[in-house]
Amino acid sequence: MSVLLSSVAFAGTAAAETRNADVVFVFDETGSMDAQAEDLANEVENVAEELDTQGIDARYGLVTYEDAESTEVNLALSSNPDDLKTGLDGIYTFGGTENASHGIHTALDMDYRDDAQKIIVVITDEDDDGTETARQQALQRIDDEDACLVAVSPDWYSGDIEGADELKTMSEAVACGEWTDVNTESFTTIVTDLIEVIEEETTQTTETTRSSPDFDVIEKSLSNTTVATDETFTADVVVENDGSAGGTYHARITDSDQVHYSERVEIESGETHTFSAPISYAEVDRYMLQINHRLLDYVTVNERQLTAENVVVTGGAIKRSAVMPNESYEVSATVENTGNYSGYATVPFAAGGDANNTTHVANETVYLSSGETKTVTHEATADVNASGANQTWAVGNTTLGSVSVLDENDSQVGIDAYTTPGAVTPNESYDVTGVVYNNGNSSRMLAVNFAPEHGRLGSLRMVSVAPGESMAVRHSTQASALSEPSSIGQTNTTERASTERTSETWWVNDERVNVTVVADG
Repeated sequence: MSVLLSSVAFAGTAAAETRNADVVFVFDETGSMDAQAEDLANEVENVAEELDTQGIDARYGLVTYEDAESTEVNLALSSNPDDLKTGLDGIYTFGGTENASHGIHTALDMDYRDDAQKIIVVITDEDDDGTETARQQALQRIDDEDACLVAVSPDWYSGDIEGADELKTMSEAVACGEWTDVNTESFTTIVTDLIEVIEEETTQTTETTRSSPDFDVIEKSLSNTTVATDETFTADVVVENDGSAGGTYHARITDSDQVHYSERVEIESGETHTFSAPISYAEVDRYMLQINHRLLDYVTVNERQLTAENVVVTGGAIKRSAVMPNESYEVSATVENTGNYSGYATVPFAAGGDANNTTHVANETVYLSSGETKTVTHEATADVNASGANQTWAVGNTTLGSVSVLDENDSQVGIDAYTTPGAVTPNESYDVTGVVYNNGNSSRMLAVNFAPEHGRLGSLRMVSVAPGESMAVRHSTQASALSEPSSIGQTNTTERASTERTSETWWVNDERVNVTVVADG
């Protein structure tokens, strides 16, 4: 290691009267590092005495890491070496992953002196479990901030099998970097070589003073911290260069492994630059945005809501013409998304005595793609106070229909009818349904006749309905082919001739119901 160190030169050095070094140890605190922590603690006094003898004003910091969430600054930069020893003695090692990249970023965020050489010393017996994005960002920051990376880590290359030697690779990729194998050199030798690094690099500052940029993020904000999916918001970052020289600042706005924005800008000494990054998310979640691995802000992404003007009601229906008080029934509205983006639509159902006097009852939500039409159903309950009156339903300014709430004191038996679905393709099966209700005080027997023509005897069912109840009776049939006359029900001959669309009519007792037969393409 000491032989290679002679070729290491810190970037951006120039005439100063002092020799200052800020050294941050980034220490792997996982379970196998007990011996290394003890060895380094035992060497701290020797390091401090040697640097002091050489006239180097050194400060020491300590960052411990496991996974990204467990990385922390154990010691802010201190000129007292006993503080470093105390921090090392207090390390509690345990199992886990080793995110060295996050440890490097944390070390670079510490408060360095403007005229001191930054030296980041990573000590680990494992590889780096950080992401490739985090590693590349760390390398760029080391060069941008004129720091030096000293990696003490294992060499995982063995024979023809090349393992994960990311820290060795990182030390070779930066302008100022050095690596040594933690498994082949004694810790005493490693510390001796480290002292040589500090001495050599700080010696270069005795006749020259550092002339370099010093970048600082002085403002950061999001145009909106709560947005919808696919909605664009802006992240603004103001960077100031209060160093003694101009330089290039590389702004990278990221979230986990995703880089949302990357730009390099030359910023002169004493000047500022504002970076504005347009960002959007396709997935619902809460995201943490970072500027060069430092917290920018959090943004919450919700499902996109369609505006009212983009949701058009194209139809509606109530499948029952009469219901008993407190009886449940379905009210449906057909809505279309006329906007140019997808999202969730809120359909507000309202009911009242007439179309001009309705009160909001409930909201139903439906997801609509741009141009898509869907039927939204609300499960309603007949109001006991509306007994003997009509109840009208509406969505916005569109009336869906009315239902009669029967007087529970009247003796009445009736029937409603509808088809499921309302439109079919040729030869497709569908159901004709009659809903029999009894609001009397005794059970009633009712004949339900399903016929393609009014007055014709078709499929006859006899049902018994208890007082205050209703019963659905279904008849299954099959749509005719468009090219042939219908053998089941009435048809529209004009539409039949076009071979594109026709309708079939059924009678359930005196209730008429239609189904549309549409060509299937």
